[in-house]
Amino acid sequence: MKKGISAAILLILFFWGFWLHFYQLESWPEEERTICVHIEGCVIHPGVYTLSQSARLADLVEEAGGLSEDACASSLNLAKRLLDGEKIYIYPKAEEGQESEGASPRLPADEESWLEVPGIGPVTAKKIVEYIRLHPSALLDDLIEVSGIGPAKLALIKEYFEQ
Repeated sequence: MKKGISAAILLILFFWGFWLHFYQLESWPEEERTICVHIEGCVIHPGVYTLSQSARLADLVEEAGGLSEDACASSLNLAKRLLDGEKIYIYPKAEEGQESEGASPRLPADEESWLEVPGIGPVTAKKIVEYIRLHPSALLDDLIEVSGIGPAKLALIKEYFEQ
C-alpha cells in the first residue's frame, strides 16, 4: 500500500513538473544590445547614432544618409565591425597629385618603426606589420583589429603619430 501511494505521489509530481515546464514558464525577454557611434566627415548627416551591437560600418553610413560626393569610398572597409564609443571620420577624396587634407599618414610597414612606439613590443610589432601587409590601405583606427591592441594602446599609437 505504501509503495502504491509513493508511486502515485511521484507520478503526480512528475506530471505537475512537466505541466509547469511547458505551460507556465516564460523565457526571459532577449534584450537587444546597442552601441553608440559618432561619424563625421564626408557623410550627408554627421552625428551620433545608436545601432545594434553587431552593426558594421555600412550600417552606420546608411544611417548617416550615405556618403557625400567628395567622400573617398575606396579607402573604407564597409564590413568593419563597430565598437561602442567609437568615432569614425570619412575622409574626402584626394585631389590629383595631393593627399587629402587631414588624411592619416601611411602606416610604417617595418617592425623597427613600430618598436619606437611606446607600449609596442616585438610580438605586437610583428602582428601590426602582418596586418598592414594584408590591409595596405589600413588607417590608424583599423589597428584595433590587431590582437593585443585595445582602446588604450590604440590611443597611445594615435598620440605617437600625431606628434
